[in-house]
This record gives sequence, structure tokens and C-alpha cells, in this order.
Amino acid sequence: MPIHALDDVTLHYEAAGHGAPVVLINALTMEAAGWGAQVRAFSAHYSVLTYDCRGQGQSGKPDQNYSIEQHADDLHRLVVGIGLRRVHVVGLSLGGMIAQAFALKYPAQIGALVLCSTVSRIEPAMEQFLKTWVRVLGVGGGGLAFEVAEPLLFSEWYLREHGEILKGLQANVARQPIAALAHLAQGALLHNLDGQVELIRAPTLVLAGEEDLLTPVRHARRLSQQIPGAQLIVIPACGHVSPLERPALFNESVFQFLRSHDALLELKTATGRRDQEPTHESA
Repeated sequence: MPIHALDDVTLHYEAAGHGAPVVLINALTMEAAGWGAQVRAFSAHYSVLTYDCRGQGQSGKPDQNYSIEQHADDLHRLVVGIGLRRVHVVGLSLGGMIAQAFALKYPAQIGALVLCSTVSRIEPAMEQFLKTWVRVLGVGGGGLAFEVAEPLLFSEWYLREHGEILKGLQANVARQPIAALAHLAQGALLHNLDGQVELIRAPTLVLAGEEDLLTPVRHARRLSQQIPGAQLIVIPACGHVSPLERPALFNESVFQFLRSHDALLELKTATGRRDQEPTHESA
């Protein structure tokens, strides 16, 4: 269980595989282990870094709200601290907000960027949902909060056919500290990079679930139009959590996009040694 100590918090992370580095950034109630299907798929070709943001999983949980910029700074310090120069970045939901901020603040450290089920700003409907969700947390904890969010997070077919998986996810959220979940949500409420994401220069793929009710496709379309040259892929019959609902489609879309930009990670260190070698196997 690797732990990296920052000035004010410790971050739990895991690394798997070999090759060019890819960082996967969690959604709000997610933990690093939730990327299992992606780690298995990508680690044959990449060095895959998963980690818990502050407030999540096995990372530290300071008693304060966690801003998106603070999360981006944490990622910067983690990447530098474990000796990486430049990384591909994949962010889901809250993780996509963090990925945007990271790409803007630390452009020299990013190769390709994948933004899934996320937005450039918190719109009124999502603001109302998050505020209500925090109040529900206070009443019934993470279990009730998950139950309230469930219809917005998953497609109808997934709700119908994967009840046991959803029960497991609910139990996982139920055991998370209420205060930390609230701090994560309160920090996300302030997310607004409108007028700034246009400055992102990293090659960008925007992914959306066709049946996502929390961040509908229109938000993904708008985000892809804001970022110069961004590509948009809509995953059919899928809700908000496409890495879980449609792992094969998600993995293939992300893998093909990242592979086409691996050359961006071919940087040399100050000593002239190539420290990040892309791999060249076919999928």
C-alpha cells in the first residue's frame, strides 16, 4: 500500500504495469480499486497509476473542503514526487474536473487528456443536486446518499440487471466518513472553468454516457466544443459511470485515443536519459 506524504496530507496510490504512464482520477465516492477493469486492460501496455484523492479511501482526510485546484496541486505533487515527468490523464466525473484543472495549471506534465462524464462548470441543476446530496448525507450517511443518487448515476438496464453490484457499491459508500464525502462535494460545488478550458492544449477526448442523467450528453458536447480540437464519443445505453457499466467500450475508446498520443510522453530528463518509453504493441 504505497503512501506519498505531501505537506498537509498523505495520498494512497497504486501502480501496475509497464510503459508510458497513465493516471486514472476517481469520481467523488470512488476509490482507487474501482478502476479494476481499466487497470487490467491498460497495464499490459501502460504503467497505470491509480490513487485516492484527499478525502477518499486510504488517503488523508483533513477537516476542510477540498477545492478542485487543491486536488490538481495534489496530483502534481504526487506525479513529481514519485519521479514521473509527463503523464496521460483520465478523469471520471469529479476526476474530470480535477483533470481539467491539472491540464490548465500544469500543461508541461500532461500528454493526452480524457474527460468522462464531467463538466466545465457546475450548472444550477447539479448545484441543487449536490447541495441536497450533502443534506442527505447528514441525515442518513453514505448509504442513503448513494440510494438517492443511484437513478441519476446508472442506466435503466444496469439498475435492472446488476442489483448485487449496486448493493456492494452502496455498502462501500456507506462505510466512508460522512465529513470527508461532504468536503469533497462542497469543494466540487465551486468548480467553474468556463472561459479557461479553451486554453487547454492537450489532445482531449470527451466521453459521455448516452443515458447519463447527472451530466447529460449536452454538457459533454459543450465541453468538447470549448476545448480546441477535442473529440467527443457518446457511449450507447450507458449512464454516468461508463468505466463500470460499459468497460469494454470505455477501455477501447480510451486505449485507442491514448495510443495515438504516446509520442507526447517521449521526454528526456535533464541527464538526457529517456525515462518514459512508450510501448508499441497492438491492442
